Amino acid sequence: MKHTSADIIIIGGGAAGLMAAAGACGLSSFKEMDAKVIVLEKMPRPGRKIMITGKGRCNFTNVKAWNEFSSHIHPKPNFLKHSFYNLTSEGMISFLESNGMESVVERGDRAFPASHLASDVVDTLVRAAEQAGAELCCNKEVSLCISENSDD
Repeated sequence: MKHTSADIIIIGGGAAGLMAAAGACGLSSFKEMDAKVIVLEKMPRPGRKIMITGKGRCNFTNVKAWNEFSSHIHPKPNFLKHSFYNLTSEGMISFLESNGMESVVERGDRAFPASHLASDVVDTLVRAAEQAGAELCCNKEVSLCISENSDD
C-alpha cells in the first residue's frame, strides 16, 4: 500500500471540499510552509452532486442582496449571514471566471455557467484546486474507527 503524507487532508471532493482545497493552497502561510493539501474523494470523480444541480445546468449562486435572500432560509438565517458576506455572490462569480468559466445571470437572480453545463462548474473547481497545488485522490473512502477503550 502506498502511503502519502499531507499537511492538510480534506475529506470529500464536492463543491465545499474543492473550494477548501483551492483556498488552503492559496493561503500565504501554507504557501510559505510549502504545505501539501490532499482531497480524498470516495467516488471515481469529484463533484458528482454538482452535476445534478439545477437540472444539470448548476445554478451555482444567487445574486440577491442579503435582506431579500435571507427570507428564504429557514429556520435560522443569521447562522449563514457571516458566510454570505465572506464569499459574496460576486466573489464566487469572479472566482469561477478567474479560473476560466464564464457565467450568466438569469431570472430569479440565479447564476449559471454560460455553457449551461454543470460539468463546467466541476471542471473549473477541480482546475482551481489543482492549479493551487492540491492533490485530488479519487476512489478513496475514509472511515473513522473509535475504540471503546479510548480516553478521548
